[in-house]
Amino acid sequence: MSSRSSPGEPPGLGRDLMATPSRAPVRLATPIRLYAIAVVANYLTQIPYAIHLYGTAFSRSGAILLGATLVWFVAAMVLFRRGRRAGFWLLLGYALVQVLFYFDTQIVVAIAGSGLFYHLGQTQDLILWLTFLVGDINFIAAVAVVIWLVRHREDATGGRVVR
Repeated sequence: MSSRSSPGEPPGLGRDLMATPSRAPVRLATPIRLYAIAVVANYLTQIPYAIHLYGTAFSRSGAILLGATLVWFVAAMVLFRRGRRAGFWLLLGYALVQVLFYFDTQIVVAIAGSGLFYHLGQTQDLILWLTFLVGDINFIAAVAVVIWLVRHREDATGGRVVR
């Protein structure tokens, strides 16, 4: 059986995959895969960023918060991959928090002369520039994945494969 859509089906849904039970694993859609790559890259850039800026004097509470958000993201992805409704809601919640965080740290602070475009113009420090670039990509990816999840809510929460 083909996993391609036939006329009258929503784009990206395969006929043979629509009957998948809600607890069966689902193949992650391309937008979700790209978002996951961006998020993992963001967490990985935090290591050289923290060492570069703070050395060994990093914030323990900041590290715990960062670790907690990573656990949140991993749990969301695992549950989403398993076709659980909770995975959809955890992933949507995670992406929404990212959107709000980056909106505040990139857009709102732009009024004060910092934020998105200011950071991208600061090329004298490569580690800082790359970290901000990856963060900006995460902001865009989070907005896109929120829109994608909302648009594909029925499919994503029904356990069907969405590409």
